[in-house]
Amino acid sequence: MEPEEISAYKVYGTIENRAYPKDNKIVSNIAFYEESSREVKFYGIKEFKLSEDLNTATCPNGVTTENYIIAKDKPSNTEFKVFKFDNRTCKQCPLKEECLYKDKNGKPQGGGRRLKIPVRYDAVLKDQKHVETKEFEETINKRFKIERRFATMARNHGLRRSRYLKLKRSGIHITLANMACNIIRMVNILCHPSIATTQN
Repeated sequence: MEPEEISAYKVYGTIENRAYPKDNKIVSNIAFYEESSREVKFYGIKEFKLSEDLNTATCPNGVTTENYIIAKDKPSNTEFKVFKFDNRTCKQCPLKEECLYKDKNGKPQGGGRRLKIPVRYDAVLKDQKHVETKEFEETINKRFKIERRFATMARNHGLRRSRYLKLKRSGIHITLANMACNIIRMVNILCHPSIATTQN
């Protein structure tokens, strides 16, 4: 079975988890954490405007650059695009205090701003547009029905705590719990349709 949509908690909204649905033409219904209302003291990714293809980056002062290199973080095995802004432009920028990295004395370091973006950040940009749509709101409002099933399996079918070690054996436990839950659900629908309807 190839799913058409995937819904998940915000905590699962990693770049990798957003990239997989995008690559496989699956609608991703994963919300974002709300941004803090505190004053921004240093400009990060969210303060820059990125093109959908991640080939250009525009700083908070409206300067756009297409100059970037591909770098790789060995510990996480993650590739990044490092955008480079012109040194002379950054030195004359009125926002340099909030944008350029500072030394130990609090003075802006030499060189233009460098912006490090994961190469799959395009999936994040796509989901940021999707969460603003009516379709996303309608889908996310139906999630409570799934939560009821999770609560039932945790309360009545032993899924509050796995009795086995490792994913393979735990997967068998989860599959059996789902089967039991679905059989009970099927019996309720066949024998007590009015009760089953109120449980939806």
